[in-house]
Amino acid sequence: IVQWSPKARQIFGWGQDEVSQPGFTIFDMVYAGDLARITETTKNLLGAGKSETLDIRNVTRSDEVIYCEWYFSVLKNRSGEIGIMALVHDITERRKTELALQETESKFRSLVEESLVGVYIIQRGMFTYVNPRFAEIVGYTVEEIAGKMKVLDLVCEHDKEKVESNIKTRMFGIRKSMHYMFDAQHKSGKTLNVEVYGTFLLYKGEGAVIGTLIDVTERNKYLRMLEASEFEMKVLNERFELVGKATQDGIWDWDIQSDRILGNDSFMEMIGFEKNTRIRFEHFLSNVHPDDVTIIKNNLDAALEQHSSFIKEEFRFRSSDNTYRIFSDRAYILYNEAGEAYRMLGAMQDVTIQRSAQKQLLIEKQLSDSIINSLPGVFYVFNKHGKMLRWNRNLEELSGVSSEQIAELNPVNFFPESEKEYVDGRIREVFIHGETTLEARLQPKGGDEFHFYFTGMLINYEGEPCVMGVGIDITEKVKSQEQLQESEEKFRSLIEQASD
Repeated sequence: IVQWSPKARQIFGWGQDEVSQPGFTIFDMVYAGDLARITETTKNLLGAGKSETLDIRNVTRSDEVIYCEWYFSVLKNRSGEIGIMALVHDITERRKTELALQETESKFRSLVEESLVGVYIIQRGMFTYVNPRFAEIVGYTVEEIAGKMKVLDLVCEHDKEKVESNIKTRMFGIRKSMHYMFDAQHKSGKTLNVEVYGTFLLYKGEGAVIGTLIDVTERNKYLRMLEASEFEMKVLNERFELVGKATQDGIWDWDIQSDRILGNDSFMEMIGFEKNTRIRFEHFLSNVHPDDVTIIKNNLDAALEQHSSFIKEEFRFRSSDNTYRIFSDRAYILYNEAGEAYRMLGAMQDVTIQRSAQKQLLIEKQLSDSIINSLPGVFYVFNKHGKMLRWNRNLEELSGVSSEQIAELNPVNFFPESEKEYVDGRIREVFIHGETTLEARLQPKGGDEFHFYFTGMLINYEGEPCVMGVGIDITEKVKSQEQLQESEEKFRSLIEQASD
């Protein structure tokens, strides 16, 4: 090493006198696991004489492992001797952030890929993600659905208007979450009854509906039987045990007049009672979470007062191990000729896993957002069309532009008119060469301009080439440089006047 800059000393810790010592080489600063890569790169440089870029781990004077980007060029002096010039950029913090984001994404994938319910993400009317269970329910593969099929492609014609309206209701902010049922079209052509729970949130910088899907075809088959006439109900009651064995749902029958609740084996197992135990309504409620008891009673009273035939509940129930499970319950109410309710029949399902998966999914998304928002400076990802896909809160605060407005802006719109062409050219350079850096002024809405140092790296995001980078505020540094230059000019002027 014949030349060593102050910045190199700042990054690696060695001074010019140390690296110039006989026997000290560039390989002394390279992590052992990456020696083969830099050795191969050096051979290529000296052989082909072309510039090379390398991303490797390095070791500092204090034995700290850091990540660096190296830009190598071959030089020749007048005597024809060959040397190598290297520019180095410490990317340790960026790499740590990338690794943290990869870990978060891995946890998210692991959670939903193994889920027992269908999980989906909808953006712009299309499925951008489905898990294997979702694909299995509708008869397709994940590859056939994700990024290729519209939501309405899986909806029966008579329910398309309802599904489309419900998606818009959440995307437009009218309601954040919805829980409903519709008829879906299986790949084989058969009709499925499905139950969905979806919530609006921002996913990768864009509005999305994320939720779960359950095939309730068999369950609804039996609920439709409950809607039949009283005679049919009596016939069904004779087959009660057979129906209970044919479904995994807990099926129950409440004789309101005698206040006795009977259930199939699945029902008794779900609530933790022995078979043939005489259960009263208040006895059942004593195991319901205290915060849900009043809600159940109020909903039942309202249904009876309005003579409603159907009632649906979701509540927490204390199981035999003293933990709470989440049950989804649908019931049919029978009335006598006097209009008095005398019997209720229903089907109950344990949805604890589904709700836990939804909660964990939201937690992982919030963690990803928190990591990005904790980055210093501004963070951004945009595609080759200039569509902003993801950014952090710092960009909104510094630019004075809302998230909705940022989603519609081209990156060059954040800069003054005099620099737009320059910035646009550097962006194109990323899509050609893979990366770039630049200094430019960030023009906030109705405020003073800031000087920023920006980076850009080409990545594959959501299946398309995009630019990812960060911007660091160097306004104070630029001001200091300008003041120093002004002082030097004044000093020079004084010297010249003194000479005269």
